[in-house]
Amino acid sequence: MTLITAHSGCDQTADNSIEFVQYALEKDIDAIEVDVRKNKQGELVLAHDATEEEVPFLADAFEILKNYKYKKMNCDLKEAGLEESVFALAKAYGVENQLIYSGTVDLKFATQGLETLKGVDLYLNLEILVPEIESGEDMAQDVLCKHLFRGIEEAAKLNITCINMNYRLCADSVVDYMARHDVAFSAWTVNEVAEIERLTQMGALNITTRNVKGALERVSVRGE
Repeated sequence: MTLITAHSGCDQTADNSIEFVQYALEKDIDAIEVDVRKNKQGELVLAHDATEEEVPFLADAFEILKNYKYKKMNCDLKEAGLEESVFALAKAYGVENQLIYSGTVDLKFATQGLETLKGVDLYLNLEILVPEIESGEDMAQDVLCKHLFRGIEEAAKLNITCINMNYRLCADSVVDYMARHDVAFSAWTVNEVAEIERLTQMGALNITTRNVKGALERVSVRGE
């Protein structure tokens, strides 16, 4: 079954807010996604970009998460080098087995360091393997496909079990290539119900969406 992750700010809640965290965890989804970085004081906070404004602490989100033992939190890391500090904080709250990492994850950590953080799942962003795809919309389709196939081959070679990618890149040929290399995929950010349906049928491991209400309608149909 495809997992459903609530993107930060789903269903018109505020991005990276405690309101969002509480709202999403109460829904019948598998995980929530938050953006994580450090503030100027070196504290882990929920924020997509560096800001002078006060933002929630990651610790506050973990305080809520610990009450939902069967839910996970996808920490979309917005800075390099946060893997161990996020894990240490999660461990202090007893939620270290409820973590998923995506975003700015060091490739060496992904292939070696992850083993030391037992219980953490990894959705490795495809652009970590092939930086060229960040400008994929400006590429010819055949060139983009070559980069995508190279990234999938690299993931398989490095024993990366799941790659995180823009849903627009999930063409039939790409998904088929991943299946042939035993690499699963997590698709972001999928808001249209028809697209959620398509990717579910294609066997996505995870779909991250701002449209939790619409996704749950799709899940209920799937479960009938």
